Order: sequence, then structure tokens, then C-alpha cells
Amino acid sequence: MKTLILSSSIFILLAFCACTPKIYLPTPQCAPLFGKQGEVQASGEIGSPLLNLQGAYAATNHLFIVGDATSSPTNIQLVATRFNMLELGGGYYTSTDNDLRFELQGGAGYGNRYGFGETYTGGFLAPPRHTVYIVNTDYNELYIQPAIGKSGDVFGFGFSSRFSYIAFPGFNYQVNYGYEDKRGWDPGNFWQPAAYCTVGFQNIYGIWQVGYSMPLTGPVLIYGNPVYSYLYFSAGLQVRLFNN
Repeated sequence: MKTLILSSSIFILLAFCACTPKIYLPTPQCAPLFGKQGEVQASGEIGSPLLNLQGAYAATNHLFIVGDATSSPTNIQLVATRFNMLELGGGYYTSTDNDLRFELQGGAGYGNRYGFGETYTGGFLAPPRHTVYIVNTDYNELYIQPAIGKSGDVFGFGFSSRFSYIAFPGFNYQVNYGYEDKRGWDPGNFWQPAAYCTVGFQNIYGIWQVGYSMPLTGPVLIYGNPVYSYLYFSAGLQVRLFNN
């Protein structure tokens, strides 16, 4: 049993050590699903990427604005050395008599990614090989995002479906600290469905979200390595304020 546990631990450790940097990391989506003018939502979530802050305001009975910021730390070397993203958007919302809520949101974003990763290959029949990969790129993003859900006094849930166009200006990819690939990276179109739920009371709620990012166009490999992160999750706290 001890041997099995030790072997499993080593396998998990090697899996984390054999990482290549991802060019693009999806971020948690802000879908406030407001019910009336004057409502305010603010939330902080942790997950993958690490920290996400969101804010939203219902400016009228049908129009709203949103903003969010995402950041990863600089000391996680294997997976995400640095990642920052800012998004601003707005849209239209409405609700039915049974409080089923709909919204259509659009917006834009800008970000930067500096990623470091390494792989270890070889083995019994081949000499070991250590390869280092470094990626550095900016993001320019445009998105449209419909959402549907319910927001109750205790429990709420929602589903959103984001379609994003993301360009990668200043793309730079290095292998073993030497060769630099500055050919650029083609813009990508992504479909990003997400689901979330909230539980709480007295304006303080726990929020959980899980989503998936599927590239619809463009290459998904560079030098044989995957360049996108697909599944993401987050959990945190949400504060709701109401202008009665």
C-alpha cells in the first residue's frame, strides 16, 4: 500500500512538472441577471486563474454595465507565471413573471500573458531531454454573451454562453531560452459555456462557477504542445445591494 501511494504521488508530481505554458486562459464570466434598476453586485472569486474581481450595476430597468479583473501570481512557475486581464461590458436584461431572467451582454477586454513551462521526455530507450518553453503575448478581446437563470433570496443559478474573438498582438514564443518565434499567432474564436450557482442570505452569497473554453477556429498546438486551457472553475463571495 505504501508503495502504491508513493508511486501515485510521484506520478502526480511528474504530471505537474511536465507542463507547457498556455497562450490563453479563460476567465470567470460575469452574468449578474438583474431584476430591476439600482441593483449592484460585487464579487471576489478564486480558482483557475487565481483571482477574479467582478462588479455590475443595473443603470435602468433594462440596461446594465459590468467590469471584471483577473490576475494570477508571479511565483507559480510551472503553469502560470503571469496573467492579467481586464474586461468592460454592458447589455440588456429582462425577467418573466416567475422571475426567470434573461440578459444579452457584449464587451471588450485586454490582457497580458507571460508563461513558463518545461517538459521532460525520454526514458528506457531514449536519452532524457529537458525542454523549456516561454510564451509572452497580449490579448485583445471582443465578446457577446447571452445568459439565462434565476436569482432567489437564498438560492440562484444561471447559464451563460460566451462567444469571443481574441487577437494576440506581440506574440513571442521561446524554446530553451534561445530560438524566438515571432511569427505571430492567428486570432481565435472561442465558444465558452458556463454554469454557476449562488447560495446565501442577507445580501451575502457564496458563488461557484465552472466553464469550458472551446476554440472554434485556428490552430490549437504549437511545436506539438497544447496552447489553450479549456476547463476552468472558481468559487468565492458575492455581495448584492439593492436600491429600493
